[in-house]
Amino acid sequence: MSAEAVSLAPPSEANKKTTWTQDLYKVVIPSVVTAVFGFVIWNAQAKIEHKVTSSNQILQSQMALKEEFYKRRLTKYEDACKSVTDVRHALDEAVEAAPESQSHAMEKLAALETLNKSNALYWSDDMDKRLGTLWSLGIDKLRYRQFADKTANDNIRNEISGLFRQMKDDLAVKEMSRLPQHHQQSE
Repeated sequence: MSAEAVSLAPPSEANKKTTWTQDLYKVVIPSVVTAVFGFVIWNAQAKIEHKVTSSNQILQSQMALKEEFYKRRLTKYEDACKSVTDVRHALDEAVEAAPESQSHAMEKLAALETLNKSNALYWSDDMDKRLGTLWSLGIDKLRYRQFADKTANDNIRNEISGLFRQMKDDLAVKEMSRLPQHHQQSE
C-alpha cells in the first residue's frame, strides 16, 4: 500500500516543473522546427519562382527582339527583291540606241547599290556578295555596251536566280512553309 500512497500523492514541485517543461518542449520544439522548415521550403520555392520568372522574361525579350529583327529583315529582303526585279527589267530594256533607258538602268543599279550598302546589317554574307556581283554585272553591261551579248545577259539572269534562291535560304522559306504542316501533324 505504500506504493499506492506514493502514486496517489500530489506531485511534488520538482515533478511539476519537469512535467511542465517537458510539455512545453513537446509543443514548442515541433512548432519551431515546423516553422523553420516551412520558411526554408517557402524561401527555396520563392527563389525558384523568381529564377523561372526572370528566365521567362529574358526569353520573351529575346524572342521579341528576334521577331522584330526578322520582320525588319523580311522587309529589307522584300525591298531587295523589288530592286533586283527593277534592275532586271531596266537592263532588259536598255538598248544601245536609247540613252534614256540606259539612264533608267543606271538609276536602278544605283538604287540597288544604295540598298545593298545601307542594309548590310540584315544581309547574309552570301546575299551581300550576290548583290554586289549583280551590280557589277549590270555596270559592265552598260559600260561595255553588252546589250546583245548572250553571255552577259545569261550571267545576269543566273545571278538574279541565285539571288532569289539566296533570299529564300536566308529567310528560311522552306522551313517556314513546313511549320504549319508539322504543327497539324503533332496535334
